Amino acid sequence: MKDLKYIHGLNITQKIKKKKHPPILKEVHSKYLDWKTETEKLNSENSHDLHKKVELLNVYKNYIDSLVEKKYFKSQDKLASSVIEEFLFQLFKDIPDINSNLKQGLIYVGQAKAYTDLSFAPKNFIDFVDNPGVYINKKNQEFIISKKVNCIF
Repeated sequence: MKDLKYIHGLNITQKIKKKKHPPILKEVHSKYLDWKTETEKLNSENSHDLHKKVELLNVYKNYIDSLVEKKYFKSQDKLASSVIEEFLFQLFKDIPDINSNLKQGLIYVGQAKAYTDLSFAPKNFIDFVDNPGVYINKKNQEFIISKKVNCIF
């Protein structure tokens, strides 16, 4: 599974790698690194730190939203939405049970394609017995706390 915890930073880096990108992107990257650094110093389990994390998020998110409003970026660029996705990781990673399971690789936190449902679609009634046509559907999720599970049917 690709590590997409810092999805907003990855989004910025990918945009910078393109030959044509708005010059303001370097400023965005600098402000992102400041936001990320300051946020990572704080622990969501501490009420004061949690309030500070939210305050830092609001300042940074308002900055990004203003750039979208000024048409430096399109809403389809997912620059604004990926801020929230990354913040959710920053928010939950401090919870002891989540943190210890993350470090052990027992759970995953971030963006991923996740199971949504299982269905059967045989060609006809006779095939339902011998070859039921099992379909597992997945959907891209912006943020999940998940565990990989192997099933045998």
